[in-house]
Amino acid sequence: MVLVPVKCPHCGSKKVMKNGTAKNGRQRFLCLNENCPRRTFVESYTYKACDPYIPFAHVLFDN
Repeated sequence: MVLVPVKCPHCGSKKVMKNGTAKNGRQRFLCLNENCPRRTFVESYTYKACDPYIPFAHVLFDN
């Protein structure tokens, strides 16, 4: 078994825990950092506009 470390894409904290599943079946996580701007996240997003790693302008103007 391989353990993959998960960190919050919004604040970079490694203090995360599982928080159920999304509608599409992907694992949701909860950031335990009190100062995190967004507490829940999915490790890999299906809808790329939700992905915090992709700049917003790139999503709007990429054809």
